[in-house]
Amino acid sequence: IKMATCKCCDKKLGLLVGSNKLSDEYDEPMCDGCFYKFKTQLNIVEQSKDKYCLEINYENAVATIKKCNFSEDSTNYILSFAESLKQTVLDKLQQDIVNKTEEALRVEKEAEQKLQFKRLMDNHLMTTGYYFDGYRIKGYNGVISGSVVLGTGFLSEFGASISDLFGSQSELFSDKLETARELALKNLVKKSAQNSGNAIIGIDFDYITFSNNMIGVVANGTSVVVEKIEQGEG
Repeated sequence: IKMATCKCCDKKLGLLVGSNKLSDEYDEPMCDGCFYKFKTQLNIVEQSKDKYCLEINYENAVATIKKCNFSEDSTNYILSFAESLKQTVLDKLQQDIVNKTEEALRVEKEAEQKLQFKRLMDNHLMTTGYYFDGYRIKGYNGVISGSVVLGTGFLSEFGASISDLFGSQSELFSDKLETARELALKNLVKKSAQNSGNAIIGIDFDYITFSNNMIGVVANGTSVVVEKIEQGEG
């Protein structure tokens, strides 16, 4: 059986002399002594973080390989692998740039959408009536609801019982109801904005009590699109 020999120095490889290869494609065996003369520099090429560093590291690797004084065939073999490694790293760096650009654009788009949505919600007109002075209704987006359920808690119920005993208003319950009402209204505006509305008419509230000290508040209304009537228009 013919024993494998090192690509660079023709040393026989076996149990006492390790065998290494550059890659699955560049699989010519090399002894430890030859392989580690340039392997560290190739690792540095592979770990390059940008194109400028890649060029510097590649040039250093080429210089290191040429200083090893291998045969011309062996030197060209290793240089060929170094060039293919450089291209692989370059392709990866370029793909990373594309990925980062796409991610940045996605984040920017999401931020812009959130900002537009917030502006729409902040500028939403609301009324319990069915029109706004100085505005005309251009379109109706349908009836919408915004609901929320909050727990009053044992202490809230206990405090309410005490205050009811003395005939005074329960501030604990009032605060809970006010919080639930505001959240329900916020959800209502969100629904209207999602339906491309910029106003809500006919707003009313339904209050529901559940077991286990739970309060439910449902805000109802009609999402509409309104526009300001300019001066001089009939």
